[in-house]
Amino acid sequence: MLQHIDEEIYDHIIWILEHRCEEYQKKYGDDFPKVLDACLNEYLNILNDEMQPDVIFFAKVANNRHYMSRIVRSYLQGRHSTAYTQLKNILKSYDDLYVTEIAKDELYYRMRSFEKRKGLSRKDLFHIPMTKKRIIKTQRYSAPGYPCLYLGKSIYGCWEEMHRPNTETTMISCFRSQKSFNVLDLRVPTLDEFFKETEKYLQLFPFFIACGIPVRNSEEVFKPEYIVPQLLIEWIIVRNQSKEQPLLGIYYTSANRNSDFYILDHEWDNLAIPVQNAMSSEEFCPVLKDLFHCTTPTCYEYEHIQGNINATGYWDNGPKRKAPEGFKDGYYMSVFSRMEELIERKMFYEVDTEELD
Repeated sequence: MLQHIDEEIYDHIIWILEHRCEEYQKKYGDDFPKVLDACLNEYLNILNDEMQPDVIFFAKVANNRHYMSRIVRSYLQGRHSTAYTQLKNILKSYDDLYVTEIAKDELYYRMRSFEKRKGLSRKDLFHIPMTKKRIIKTQRYSAPGYPCLYLGKSIYGCWEEMHRPNTETTMISCFRSQKSFNVLDLRVPTLDEFFKETEKYLQLFPFFIACGIPVRNSEEVFKPEYIVPQLLIEWIIVRNQSKEQPLLGIYYTSANRNSDFYILDHEWDNLAIPVQNAMSSEEFCPVLKDLFHCTTPTCYEYEHIQGNINATGYWDNGPKRKAPEGFKDGYYMSVFSRMEELIERKMFYEVDTEELD
């Protein structure tokens, strides 16, 4: 079905996500449909010219590409319900492709900025309370006013998602899953994963592109780059209110990933999990409280002052996530990696417990 698949082709596809999106943004400016179409068309050209798929398979991928374009245009024309229906229709065909399980005891991180870092508790690092919906701004996988818990697989990934805030104003907690649960999987595959399930990922790349274009202007109120991601989270919310097997959130690759540090590909993975009953009178979602326990918020400055972390040099016990040979001075030696090692050894509790570490 597919021929001439090699690492160079994979790199070319990834290049669209990591670089060409921004190049097309410079070329087409605020015309997001043109940016999206250019990225999707380049992807189809790679598939058609270099992989030589059979006609039926290529038509299937091309259909996904055109659906992404139609969804965005319907939304921008004010036909939000049409855009949602178009997305729902295409997702019906892919139950076996996009579902993955988050296992019990997996670790994630959450970072938030605070003007004053004194007296913070686990509650301050959980989702925005449902009693404070008015302060919730739009994010890639959540609409204004709807609480959503965002978690990252690495502290560095969290920092990039927050557009590199001053680390002197941030606090961090580690989250541990208390049970297994299913999510929609939109993570960009590694090279090995791509080769193992090539046809699966070739069909999903139009979704990755439509969901992964970086925001052109983070100060703008409306961000067209969020159209497809937010429709996806709406689809999950609606699905979870039905009798279908729930998908509690979305597992996705950061649109802000870069090569400034060497970190493993899946250290860029993020979870976005919406609250399960936004009309609840409770402060925090009971489902999410049961899903994760977390550590008391901390930061590098606090841990260094307390003598828990060295300012320079190697750890005495050595970080367990060692980078490959030649990368010891990258993420392996960074503040982010050191904090991950330290926080993971702290005590985990339910978000609203009064018990201290």
